[in-house]
Amino acid sequence: MTTFYTYLQVTRCARAGARRRWLPPCGSSDPDPFHELTFPTPLAAKRAIADEIRLPIGKLSEDDRQFIDELVARTLSRPEVIATVRQRFPQGRKGGVGSC
Repeated sequence: MTTFYTYLQVTRCARAGARRRWLPPCGSSDPDPFHELTFPTPLAAKRAIADEIRLPIGKLSEDDRQFIDELVARTLSRPEVIATVRQRFPQGRKGGVGSC
């Protein structure tokens, strides 16, 4: 909401003919604004895992689902999650990476 308020304040100054050269600060305080290094939520991580293994998580065994729950609870780091999933679900295994 503060961004919207700042935008309105800047546009009002522009319409009023004010000669202020003030602009709102740009950039982001978030070191990963596009979520390239970490997943934003555990649900997003699980969705990516399902895409990676090309199988809905609900169709996996209880052990595999528990493994995924523990992994997502431990970390949301994208590279770590994907590497661990590829190690647990190798190609050729039902529910593995690259299987159809």
